[in-house]
Amino acid sequence: MDGKGNPPDFRKLGFYAALGGVAVAAVIIWMLSGGGYAVPASESAYQAEIVIRADDGGRSATPDTIVVYITGEVADPGVYEIERGARIAAVLELAGGALGDADLGAVNLSKKADDEEHIVIPKAGESLATRETSGLININAAGRDELMTLPGVGGVTADEIIRHREEHGPFQNARELTEVFGVGEKTYERLSAYITAE
Repeated sequence: MDGKGNPPDFRKLGFYAALGGVAVAAVIIWMLSGGGYAVPASESAYQAEIVIRADDGGRSATPDTIVVYITGEVADPGVYEIERGARIAAVLELAGGALGDADLGAVNLSKKADDEEHIVIPKAGESLATRETSGLININAAGRDELMTLPGVGGVTADEIIRHREEHGPFQNARELTEVFGVGEKTYERLSAYITAE
């Protein structure tokens, strides 16, 4: 009974009990559906951001390493990251070693490699006119195989460079390489650090 001596209203009690049960069920369903897991979602986004930053492509030197570019008569020419203070011999080994017709006597293998250095392993009997002391490739004298050591230059592009040179004469400057069929501004920008026109 209530304070006035009236019997309790069981219909109201039943209504409130039912309402409470619905609320509890709704909370349970919401939690099971993932509504209560906002923190892991944010953690996943944070982890994805780390992966994107780590996998940005390209190599860069660290305080303990350097990045060098090796071409010429090597098994696997390309860009390599190696321990700072490493000798050119170690870079050559990293690139798969020298090919059979390499002129290793023309390279100081005991020299320490420098960051961003372009190391060239020449072919035995190769004309010095095709190589500069800086390691740049002279596009007015380089042959097909030598041109193909340049990043992104395959046999077709190398043939086009030689054909253009034979038909129009020597390149007056390296930028004239963009006049070659198949060599655009983007290709030139990629090659400009490795070529010269002498």
